[in-house]
Amino acid sequence: MSKYHFHQRFHPPHDLRVDGVVQFLEVMQQAFGLLGWIDADEQLVDLRRDLIERALRSQASTSDLKRFGVNWVVKSVEMKNLLLVCIGVGGDEWCENSFHLDASRVSLLPDLSFFRQSIESIRPFEAFILEEKNDDELREKRQQQTQTSRNGGPLALHWFHYMNEETANVVGGLSHCLQTPAFKVERFCEGVLFQLTAEPFDARNPQHQKMQNRAMIHLGLE
Repeated sequence: MSKYHFHQRFHPPHDLRVDGVVQFLEVMQQAFGLLGWIDADEQLVDLRRDLIERALRSQASTSDLKRFGVNWVVKSVEMKNLLLVCIGVGGDEWCENSFHLDASRVSLLPDLSFFRQSIESIRPFEAFILEEKNDDELREKRQQQTQTSRNGGPLALHWFHYMNEETANVVGGLSHCLQTPAFKVERFCEGVLFQLTAEPFDARNPQHQKMQNRAMIHLGLE
């Protein structure tokens, strides 16, 4: 069974991005039909804004929040098909902020409209759904080639992948991105949205691998 993760990246805002955290957890809860989230102490997470801010601030001292940021992990109430979320926010200019959903234990992804909704409301500079085996293979390949990110841009093109205009410019610009050979490429939000294949990406499918390779060559990522 293929295993998927949804990842959003942000430039550090030097605050806790509380509204974004609330929106992310609310949309993902709706997408997967969850009863709710629980924290590391097995306490139910209340999604009211002031309580989310309190939970984030409780993870570190004020000075550490400003310098290093905070990582906060919650999980779905349901233990069957468990979902994990890691929120990384705050910190100085060297701290990249991100929201990460680990859906590797879920057998079926929800409709992509939920992920589109999350991107539109939170506005990351990059967001994608990756397939775990495929991502491992791409990481290993990059290590062998000692490949690094260009100006903070993408290192690969995943199955469902959003880039804002600034990020798209790193790989040739919006017009060039829109010409990428893929199942669907469209202007979306503040940039461009790619969908490599009609069905969820499967690293064991040679046709899916071929589609990804062609698209990455077009964007100069291969």
